[in-house]
Amino acid sequence: MFRALCATIMVWCVCFIGCGDGAVGPPEKPQGVAVKGKITLPNGSPLTAGTLVLRPETGLHGAMASIGTDGSFSLQESGTSEIVPGRYQVFVRVNDPALAKAVPAKYLESSEDTDSDVVVEIQGSVDNLVIKLKS
Repeated sequence: MFRALCATIMVWCVCFIGCGDGAVGPPEKPQGVAVKGKITLPNGSPLTAGTLVLRPETGLHGAMASIGTDGSFSLQESGTSEIVPGRYQVFVRVNDPALAKAVPAKYLESSEDTDSDVVVEIQGSVDNLVIKLKS
């Protein structure tokens, strides 16, 4: 009798578990967009090397891009060529000590506790975003 009751309960559980709306796990990430552009130093010249780091103001998905010798970049997130629309704080990583001196210290990514005063808002795909670092 006990086994029959347990079997009946298990059958009901299986039936009810399979009767949902199909949504299992976390919600899907919003559709990404492609973003390309240039980054400049406070004097207007291009930042010629390093990595552009965009830290989201909300959410979990940031973006990074290698900076070309002309200051150009193409933002990527999680190995794709797209990022999620939103507001991002601008930081850079620079390995060349001489070049690092040209970048105001407040933009050098050294800690997640700092905030940047340059913020970009990505709403859709962009081919010519210009990011200007401030003095």
